[in-house]
Amino acid sequence: MQHITTYPFVRERLEKKELRLHGWWFDIAEADVYCYEQSFNQFILIDEKEANLILQRLGSCLSHKQRKLAIMNLYRNNAVLIL
Repeated sequence: MQHITTYPFVRERLEKKELRLHGWWFDIAEADVYCYEQSFNQFILIDEKEANLILQRLGSCLSHKQRKLAIMNLYRNNAVLIL
């Protein structure tokens, strides 16, 4: 995740708060999705609990309509958060 921040156009947008990075890993064999959690320095399985935490963190930057769509997708896709 840190490597991508070395690109000048990425770093510039991060500094201007125009970009937020999210790392996801898809385990196709197990049908699991993981998100990178910087505070733990590891990928965490996105289950229903983790998906709700992600929605809470993103809540302030999403409109009401975007939150509603995210929650609908969350439950439609068995706890996979799609924004």
